[in-house]
Amino acid sequence: MGIDSFVARWKALPKSRRRRIEIVLALSVVALWFTWPRGDDGPPQIAPPTIAMTDVLSVDAPERVSAGEDFQILVDGVTPGLEIVATLEAGYGLIEYPFTPDGASALIDVAAVNGPASGSVLLTIAQGDAVATQVVEIEPGPPTDPIDVYLGPRTVIADAAHFVMLVAIPEDEFGNPVAEGTRVDFTTTRPNLAVEEESDETEDLLAWYEVFSRTVTGRTRIATESGEAGAPERDFLEVADIPVPFEIELVDPIVPADGQALIRVRSDVLVDQFGNVMPDGVVAYLDTSGVTGTRRIHSQTIDGRAEFTLEVPDRPGSATLMIVASGTRSDVLDVDFPTAIASMTAEVERNELTTMVHVGPIRSVRGSFVPEGAVATVELADGEVRSIDLSLGIGTAFFPADADTTRVTVRVLGSELVLEDQ
Repeated sequence: MGIDSFVARWKALPKSRRRRIEIVLALSVVALWFTWPRGDDGPPQIAPPTIAMTDVLSVDAPERVSAGEDFQILVDGVTPGLEIVATLEAGYGLIEYPFTPDGASALIDVAAVNGPASGSVLLTIAQGDAVATQVVEIEPGPPTDPIDVYLGPRTVIADAAHFVMLVAIPEDEFGNPVAEGTRVDFTTTRPNLAVEEESDETEDLLAWYEVFSRTVTGRTRIATESGEAGAPERDFLEVADIPVPFEIELVDPIVPADGQALIRVRSDVLVDQFGNVMPDGVVAYLDTSGVTGTRRIHSQTIDGRAEFTLEVPDRPGSATLMIVASGTRSDVLDVDFPTAIASMTAEVERNELTTMVHVGPIRSVRGSFVPEGAVATVELADGEVRSIDLSLGIGTAFFPADADTTRVTVRVLGSELVLEDQ
């Protein structure tokens, strides 16, 4: 042991104890001086007293402190001059305070942590082989703005069965999760402005709220509060369920089957079981069969209706129409397309080089020529066929000079004219 360490320990002894030791030493020296035999060796040297190092430490710290608050640790039973290491261990990390005491007790100032630090903190005071421990609870403060809130999904069916979940994570000003059981209030405003209030208590850092849909579509908004703290508003859409069966209707009157006119077909307003109108953009299909051929036309709803444009067939006959939206089918609409032809004429002309079949003029039921580009098919008795595009209701088909014209059949837009023995 060095002299400096000895002196430090000596000074650390209580004054009364030091006085008694000094008196005993003085008397011992005097006695030895007079009783020790004289010789060449002289009187014996007196060794300095040995001060035993304590092996019992005691620590006194507050059991609970608030986050952001400084506190002190009082340690008794220390050995002066020997380094002490105070360790604070928490879930957020470990902090050490090494120092050398100059007395039998020591006071350690622990500064507040500028950040998350709440929870149980284990204090460990070590000096040599002596160790003392104590647990200090750092309690979080009240919630502060803003509360972290998360919501999902952002769209839900308005059927009173589906729900979204909102999760709130309130923290104090240092980022500590607030104490278990902290109340969090939720205020929900529905699309029809009905207001609902719910509350929950934090558990495992969170408070949550299952928000069930109602039966009215629109945007639902949720406000979150805890104590004096608030949060950004969160919202979600309540949308209509699949439509109930609906009607199909013609927007335009039926027109003759000229292969070029257009008619509009639309659905009734699509609503779900609670009367909510389908949102814009719902995909719908018009399925047709019959004289129109088998076809599927795509559309999307606007203001709850799906509208389609259908080209009329190029021949008279019946067609079946049906709309499908979100898996729901409309009723079936049967449509009869009348002929577009009011009158037809044709004649055969021959010369040495060719046989010609002049078609037209062909007039429509509206009194005009058939539409430009209407196709006329001319078939001879031997099965030879020519197709021609009519202009101003007329056209000519050319055949070889020796063509068999004992029977000539002319077809235009589903109507037929037969010439015999030409």
